Amino acid sequence: MSKNYLIIKYSILILNCSVIPLLITGPFLSDLAVSLSGVLFLIYCALQKKWNYFDNSFFKLFFIFYLYYLVRSIEADDITRVLTKHFFYIRHGIFVISTMWLIKNFSNYKLNFLYISILTFFILCVDAIFQFFYGANILGFKSGIYLGRISGLFGNEYVLGSYISRLTPLVLGLLYFYFKEKKVLIIFVFSLFYLTVLLSGERTSFVLINLFLIYFFIFVKGYIKHKIYLIILISLVSLVSLNFDKELKGRMFVHTLNQLGMDSKNSKINIFSERHEDHIAVAFRMFKDNVFFGKGPKLYQKVCLNEKFYTETVGDNKPICPTHPHHFYSQILAETGLAGLFFVFIVIYKIFFVLAIEIKSFFRTNKSILNNYQIILLGSIIINLFPLVPSGNIFNNWMSIIYFIPIGFILDSFNKQNDK
Repeated sequence: MSKNYLIIKYSILILNCSVIPLLITGPFLSDLAVSLSGVLFLIYCALQKKWNYFDNSFFKLFFIFYLYYLVRSIEADDITRVLTKHFFYIRHGIFVISTMWLIKNFSNYKLNFLYISILTFFILCVDAIFQFFYGANILGFKSGIYLGRISGLFGNEYVLGSYISRLTPLVLGLLYFYFKEKKVLIIFVFSLFYLTVLLSGERTSFVLINLFLIYFFIFVKGYIKHKIYLIILISLVSLVSLNFDKELKGRMFVHTLNQLGMDSKNSKINIFSERHEDHIAVAFRMFKDNVFFGKGPKLYQKVCLNEKFYTETVGDNKPICPTHPHHFYSQILAETGLAGLFFVFIVIYKIFFVLAIEIKSFFRTNKSILNNYQIILLGSIIINLFPLVPSGNIFNNWMSIIYFIPIGFILDSFNKQNDK
C-alpha cells in the first residue's frame, strides 16, 4: 500500500480516537474531527473504489432519514442555513461507517479507543471530585455558579454528567471486551463514573446512569456477587457525598420533588418540571399544526416565537423560547413530525425485538443469544432514547456526536459474534 494510503488511514484513526477527549473542549473541535475523518474516509473509498462499506441496513436507513431531514430543511428554512446547518448532517452516518471500518482494519483500534477513553474519563472524574471537595478544579474553574452543580473541565458548560452517563455503556462495554475476567476493575470503574455523575448535580444524567445500572443488573449475565458489591459501594459513596454537601442533596432530591409537585404545597403531580412541561406543550402545538412533517429541523425556537404557539412570557412580554423543547420525542414530533418519529421507532423496535428474543431464549433454554459485550453496548441506545427525562438538543453537533459514537461498535458487534 502506498504512503499516501497509509497517511489517510492513520489520519482517520487519529481523528476518530481524538473525538472522545475533544468533546470536552466543546462542539467545534470534536465536530471538526468527525467531519475531517468523514471526508478522509470518503477520499479513501474513492481511491480504493470500494463503496461496499456503505451497503448495510444502518446506512440505508440513515441516508433515507438524512434525505428527509434535508428536504424538510429546504422547505422550512433559509437556504443559507440549510447549507451551513443541515447539509453536512450526513457526517454522523459516515462517522459510524468509518468506525466500523477502523475496527475491521486496525486490530488494536478498540483497545486504543478504550485506553484513550479510560484516561479521559479518569482525568474528568478525579478533577470533578477535586472540584467537589475544594471548590475549584485543577484549572481553577470554580463550582457554585449553580448551587449543587459542578462542571469540572467543561468550564461554563454543565454537561459533565451528561457526557459520562451517556458514554458509560460504551466504555464499560469495551472494558468488558478486553478485561472481562477483571470484574473488580469493571465494578470500580462503574462506581467511579456513578459517583462523578452524582457529584455533577445533573439530575437527568443521574436518572440515566441509574437506568443503565438497573439494565446492567438485569441483563448482564454472571457478576452476581460483584453486582451486590456494586450496589453496596455506590450506595455508600452516594450517602457520604449527599451528607457532605447539603446543596447537592437539596438539588438532587428536595428541589426535584418540588418541581414535580410532590411537596406538601402542591396537589398537582408533574412528570417534568412546569417549565419543561410548558416547552413540551409548545412542541405538541407545533406538531398538531403539521402532524406528518413537523415545522423543520432546528426551528423550534423560531416557530415558538409565533404567538400561536408559545404560552409563557417574561416580564417584558417576550416569549420564553429555548432552542429546543428539552425532550427528545417532543422535538422529533415538533420538528420532523410523524415521518421523523417513524425512523426512531424502527430503532426502538429493533432494540426491543432483540431484547425480547434474549429474554425468551434465556427462560426457555437458559441460553443467551447475546453476549455481555453486546448487552452493555445496547445500554447506550436505551438510555439515549429513554422518554421520561429531559434531553438536550438532538440536532446539536455535540449531542449528535454523543448519540452516534457507540453505534459503530454496536453494529460491528452484531455483524460478528466477537465476544472474547
